[in-house]
Formats: sequence, structure tokens, C-alpha cells
Amino acid sequence: MEIACNRMAFALCDNAGLLILSGSEPISRKIGLPEQANRLTAMVQRRAAEAGIDLAKLDRVVLGLPRSQFPEMSSASQPGEAFRTTEPLIESLRQVIQGGFGAPLSLVNNTRMRALAEAQYFRGNESDLFFLGVDHEIIGALVLGGVLQNGSHGQAGDLGHVSVRLDGAPCRCGNRGCLEQVASMPALLAGEGLADPGELAEGILAGGYAEPLANAIRGLSQATAAVVTFFNPGTLVLGGSVMQLPGFFQSAKLAVLGSVPGRISSSLQVEPAAGDGVSGAIGAMILAFQSG
Repeated sequence: MEIACNRMAFALCDNAGLLILSGSEPISRKIGLPEQANRLTAMVQRRAAEAGIDLAKLDRVVLGLPRSQFPEMSSASQPGEAFRTTEPLIESLRQVIQGGFGAPLSLVNNTRMRALAEAQYFRGNESDLFFLGVDHEIIGALVLGGVLQNGSHGQAGDLGHVSVRLDGAPCRCGNRGCLEQVASMPALLAGEGLADPGELAEGILAGGYAEPLANAIRGLSQATAAVVTFFNPGTLVLGGSVMQLPGFFQSAKLAVLGSVPGRISSSLQVEPAAGDGVSGAIGAMILAFQSG
């Protein structure tokens, strides 16, 4: 399952690991975590009942969450482990989910789950893939040799807090000029005094916002090119709401390919993310099956 910034999703698999049911619905960022968990649980129970699926047979639940909403979980949660914490908010989530399904719960970063889904579901077991999600936060996730890389403390791929402007404004992480300050959706909206991504898209189509978009693409290409050059994945997948802005994906793709050595760019496939809003949930489903 996944709770994202404005959407919740789920995916169920059978004992053979085959997808049997999935779905997603919008969810408000303004409601609290326990209510988000309640609505997600109710959606899964309703959809399963309609499909005649008995959730009493559920063995494990894996839930993907954004780092920006739940920063505490990144270093504490590893694949296959139940999340244990005394932090009240996360504990309330555990109680709601486990109470609703009667199965052990693991919490993971949703961007990493999207990378797992891209590599092992949507692209037929791609062995080496780098996924970059550019949304309310910016996180990368790396699959090497078919294995999702988490790092020694679960922080691998946190490109959003790589400094791309050394003279930039201070960031809440303690650095200056972090990538999220120039290329995340909140940064792009705030910089232009906008409240809605739709307004930003309309302005782009009208020929506006060229400078902030150029700065965002420059920062993204710098950070991404370093990862691609070092690890040399076969596929780079670019996803998130920023990549859905008019013309942004294509411009970002060209910028990355122009920033890495020719011997790497010539064999690198740069693709938009797949999944139709359920990729994080499908990745969580894959992890739950592999951890069972």
C-alpha cells in the first residue's frame, strides 16, 4: 500500500506473487495520518469485498510513505522488518493498519517502492535501474543486480538534499541551495507565488516561467548525471508531478544525456515513470511477497 502526498493506493497479490487487485483514490494532505490510514484501510476492505477477496488470509502489509511526511521512518525501517518506534504518530498508524488487517506491518519509503515496481513489474526484471521521483520531495532509488539499494542507514538516494547552489538559501536540513529548493513542486510554486500545479502548467504552455524551469532542470541534471555516471544503470526512470509539467520530461532527459560521458549516454535508456498512480503500492506488494 501507499500513502502519497495527495493519493492513496493499494495492490494485493496471491501466494504466487501475482497481482490480483489494485486501486487508488485521491486523498487530502490536510487530514492527519490516522485518518489517512483509516481511509486507506476502508478503501482496501471495500474493494476486496467487492472482488470477493478474503483479507483474513493476508500475511503481511508493507506501506510506502513519503520522507517529507514521515522523516523518522527512513533510518528505522528496512525491507522485511516490522517498524518499531515509540513515536506516537507512527504508532497510531501501526495500530490502525494492523488493527484493520490483522497482519504485520512494515513501513518503507514510497519512492524506493516505485523503483522496485519499475524494475521488477513494469519493465520485466530490469537488473540495473535508477528511479528519480520529483514531486513534493526529490528522492532517487537505485536497483543494482536486481536488488534495491537502501544504504547503511536507509538514506540511499536522498538527492533532494544535495547542494546544487552553494550560495543558495539555507535549507531545513542544514545545507544551502539543496536540489529540493530549486526543483521540487513546492519550490517551483512558491517561487512564482502560485498555489496549484495547474496554474504552473498553464503558465508554461503560455510561454512563462522559463528561468525557474531552467534552474530546476540544471540542478536535476547535475545531481542525476553524477549518479548515472558512477553506477552506469541501463535505465533511468524520471517520475513525479514535476516531470508531468508540459515539456519538462523531455527537457530533463536531454539535459541528463548531455551531462554524462558519451559512452554512457549512448546506451542509457531514459524513460517516464509508469504505473498510473499505483506503482508505489505495487512495489510494496512485491516487497511484501519477497519478505514473506
